[in-house]
Amino acid sequence: MNLLKLYFLEFFALLLVATVAGAATNDEKLISCSKEGFYWKFHNIPAQSRRVWRSDLKAGGDIDFECKNGKIEVSVSLLKTRPFFYDPSDLVENKPRWYTLPIIPGAEWEYKEFVRFITQRQGHWIYSKVKVYGLQIVEVSAGTFEAYKIVLESNKKVTTYYYSAVTESVIKYESDQPMEDGSNLIAEAELTKFGPKNEVKAEPE
Repeated sequence: MNLLKLYFLEFFALLLVATVAGAATNDEKLISCSKEGFYWKFHNIPAQSRRVWRSDLKAGGDIDFECKNGKIEVSVSLLKTRPFFYDPSDLVENKPRWYTLPIIPGAEWEYKEFVRFITQRQGHWIYSKVKVYGLQIVEVSAGTFEAYKIVLESNKKVTTYYYSAVTESVIKYESDQPMEDGSNLIAEAELTKFGPKNEVKAEPE
């Protein structure tokens, strides 16, 4: 059996496991929320490599979240709610992967995790460190918010999150990873709509 076939078999095996795991999802596995009936819409720009890169809101797609029965529900079934919303179960070495609540400016922590992609025979360790900065004024399509700046550095990749207590979510994130060919692999997302679902849905696009 050649490597290509092996990779495809491994990929479909992982996909099957993910599908079964997704089918078994219950309320206990969903993230809690306090803003019952509220709605969040994010515009996501997938990772793309460009030597000179500028944000293009025509690329990517929209992701909808809703606080329903005290739990966050997402419009894309395979998409995880993190890092948009705080998930206390998302830990590495008993440390939060993205950020923790309450957010404390000046807080710093480090962790490592072993990862292996489906195209790799052997995995590798990723060493990460997180630092929380103070409040900043951040403007996104949904409005202007005070937000904490949180920076995650992982093997040359730098991801910056902006968390707002008003929306109880990350309102914007940007990641930048230098590549061997001199380009940068960029991804970003920002909050475009937020508020009670009936009011937000009634707004013109």
